[in-house]
Amino acid sequence: MKLILYIFCFLLIVNCSEKKYVIYNAVKGNIIDAHNSQPVKDAKVFVNKSSSNAFDTLITDSKGNFFINGLELPYQYLHDQLNVSPDYFIEKSGYLTKKITVRNLKKSKNNKLDTIDLGNISLEKSN
Repeated sequence: MKLILYIFCFLLIVNCSEKKYVIYNAVKGNIIDAHNSQPVKDAKVFVNKSSSNAFDTLITDSKGNFFINGLELPYQYLHDQLNVSPDYFIEKSGYLTKKITVRNLKKSKNNKLDTIDLGNISLEKSN
């Protein structure tokens, strides 16, 4: 009986270690000026640097677009999901800093790595 239990546990561990889990999904969006709806190029997009989804600060392209890669990891790294920051920040000189909370905007089905599309994100000019 013990042998069967050991074999079952071993197979369970092997099966889980090979499967990958979504730690965080990819995120994309388009930064626009709140007043005239024109794209805001060279805006900075970032998260808290101590979170497990930290990445180098991204800069929006000439059309205001940005894309952040998602991450899948094996089971032993699933605990990294606890340190994922749901808050993304957008900064641009002459504009107010904007915080976007990405938590629960889209749930992945079957633990699939999906892209969360934030659509147009308006930045207000600072005074």
